[in-house]
Amino acid sequence: PVTIGLGVKLSDLTFQQGKESVLVTHKDLPDVVLSMQSIERVIGTDGALALDVKGNAGEVYALLATAFGKSDVTPAMTGIALKLKDTGKTDIEIAQTILNSSAYKQDAMGSSNETFVKRLYKNIMGTQPSFADLVYFTTELDRGTFTQAQLLETASNLELTRDANHINLVGLSNISYIPYEG
Repeated sequence: PVTIGLGVKLSDLTFQQGKESVLVTHKDLPDVVLSMQSIERVIGTDGALALDVKGNAGEVYALLATAFGKSDVTPAMTGIALKLKDTGKTDIEIAQTILNSSAYKQDAMGSSNETFVKRLYKNIMGTQPSFADLVYFTTELDRGTFTQAQLLETASNLELTRDANHINLVGLSNISYIPYEG
């Protein structure tokens, strides 16, 4: 990804998504506008932002928010997932990494197929699945029709998941992350 380092606090900047660029202004210089094209990541003295919300950053954020719930996604998690995506891992591989993590297992309070299905529904819909949906998805997972990682990846790509009422990628101009060097 194309990354630039700015020697200022990102908290002093305002980022606005334009049609073909990101417009940046500094709180102390409101009449000066920096137009950035093809820049995916910005690192400042107080953090890092991923601007590619419709690219890799949006993909990994949707996976994380679908798995953990959007309020539990941290900049550190996002940084690790971005590193995996930027180094060529597929969304399914990243989903499996998320599901294998102790953070996920602790957050979800288990890793059974039933727990997984209930967790996805709660994170996406805000409710528990109907009994019929729970039985259907749990049975298909038990049969091996698809894996938890495949279902997580599919669920994270649903338009319903990404809308303003759920994961909320709509209108989002950047995602905070901590660069991961591991």
